[in-house]
Amino acid sequence: YATYFIFKKKSLFKGSPEIRLLVISLLGTFIFATVTAFKNGSRAQYYILFEYLSLLYIVKMLEDMEEQMVQSLQNKIKSFASYFYPLYGVAIILMIAYDYSVYNTRANDSFWAQRIEDANKTIDFIKRDRGSDTTQYYIFPNLGGAYPYYHIPDREQINNVLFKNCLVPQMDILDGSPPSKVFGYTQLDSMIRNNHVQYIIESEPRFQFVLLNSLESLEKTKYSLIKNIDGYLIFKLNKSN
Repeated sequence: YATYFIFKKKSLFKGSPEIRLLVISLLGTFIFATVTAFKNGSRAQYYILFEYLSLLYIVKMLEDMEEQMVQSLQNKIKSFASYFYPLYGVAIILMIAYDYSVYNTRANDSFWAQRIEDANKTIDFIKRDRGSDTTQYYIFPNLGGAYPYYHIPDREQINNVLFKNCLVPQMDILDGSPPSKVFGYTQLDSMIRNNHVQYIIESEPRFQFVLLNSLESLEKTKYSLIKNIDGYLIFKLNKSN
């Protein structure tokens, strides 16, 4: 609809000020979404603003058309779209089948079940170690994500359950991005040096992505390994610090 009106009606040049503003906004958001879609971590929702503006533009254009013209246009578009309905149906069925397959695999796979169990054991251990202490505490789970680090314990379950306590909960953004000073690495380093992080959870083998070059040396000087739960290495801040 939107593409048809823009090119057929030449809305950018002949439309009212409101229409021309919408067309400029449509083109701008489409170009911006397309350019940014090439970066790591991009998703289809980058086009949502463009889609919303398209709906506003279509409604505005239909308001200005005579009823007979609207009906004629709708019939043409319906005739054209009818060729694609079977493809839409097949695509939806494939998406549902894929999602069900992934969910069913995760739910029944002993590997993932064991992963969740080990993560829950780690969470329970930290809660028991805290005991009756209700003061705010912080954890840095320096662990891999589910993908592509299947060979090491992942951080997802710990981040989800202890969301009020975990630092850097979206490390996948950092892991999947080029090295940059945009992110506040120094604040995390400062919190660890100033004894504001009570627990650091490492994996065995160690997570390959290095967020802080100083982390290993800080762990050796300020923390002690208190528990190894199936590859989850729990380091606790020394009381003497």
